[in-house]
Amino acid sequence: MLKKVLILFFIMVCYSCANRNGHLFSFNIPDYNYDYYNPNKRINVKDNYILNVISVQTQNGFRKQNLKSVQEYFSNKLDNNVSFVNQVRDKNGKILLKSSFPYNISKTDLEILSKTTNFDFIILSKIEYLEFLDKKSLSQNNKARLISASAGAIATVKIIDLKNNDVILEMSCTASVNDPKYHFEEEIDHQGPVIGTIPVHRNSFNLAKKAIKKLLKKIK
Repeated sequence: MLKKVLILFFIMVCYSCANRNGHLFSFNIPDYNYDYYNPNKRINVKDNYILNVISVQTQNGFRKQNLKSVQEYFSNKLDNNVSFVNQVRDKNGKILLKSSFPYNISKTDLEILSKTTNFDFIILSKIEYLEFLDKKSLSQNNKARLISASAGAIATVKIIDLKNNDVILEMSCTASVNDPKYHFEEEIDHQGPVIGTIPVHRNSFNLAKKAIKKLLKKIK
């Protein structure tokens, strides 16, 4: 309740300033777009899943990171029929030597998981940031979405059937914000009021957290 009151107060202050100075304010809300690479099949919560750590892009490649929000989401979604990679044991109860896998997991690793564990599926995810993206490898859709973005991120989730190595689900959420700077821009013809843009998210790293949360909600 207090948060809503504070937001309302902020809007009223901005409106007051706009009236007094002849300026209008525009909130620069992020755009979220989704791509589905495989049919979004409904997940069977009775199956056993292994949740890999998230591959997070950096300037020097990808690093592994656990996000509590992602772990909690799948634990609730799958009725706790999910294990994390640092807890993975083979059929004899021994902890597997490999504690995490890349997003583009190898066929060898898939075969090992299939033969030595009781898991039915593996869940893989990655986060890419605008600052580190290889623009040449982007899809045409994402090139158009990010061409003028000042902040952006792509969150992707993939679920693979370990029995036959089929990808049963792969989807992504591209989040972008255009021109999130604090400044005023006059219209080209200099008619009408000056419009100022106020960013909701100022950098790609905060945007990525929102993108992964929105993406997870799309999983059936």
